[in-house]
Amino acid sequence: MDNSMKKLICYALCAVGFFGVAGLHHFFLGNYIRGFLYLFTLGLFYIGTIFDLFHIPAMLQKTSRLDVAILKICRSKYETTLSDLVIETNASPEEIKKTLDKLRTNHLITVDNRSHDGAIVYRTI
Repeated sequence: MDNSMKKLICYALCAVGFFGVAGLHHFFLGNYIRGFLYLFTLGLFYIGTIFDLFHIPAMLQKTSRLDVAILKICRSKYETTLSDLVIETNASPEEIKKTLDKLRTNHLITVDNRSHDGAIVYRTI
């Protein structure tokens, strides 16, 4: 899915928030905690939903930049672990796992076990 389609979907899901089901755009972007917060507070009483309408492009850019950051970290080291990526990107483990799955599906990284301790490691292809 290209970025313009993601942006359109995010705007549509955000707009649904004005009809009582707020936060769907956060679920779509993988921000589940914020999604539940918006869902149970009517988008933080609609103020958060209005704010998000102006910040959807930045939210999408943050998501795409995480892909690039992870690839750069994996390339700079021979192998990297989930904890390395959390420390270097300041992203949540859930965000990183979701991004790693996407990168693996697109055949940009491989997943393996380190021989001396069995840790799960990620490498660029």
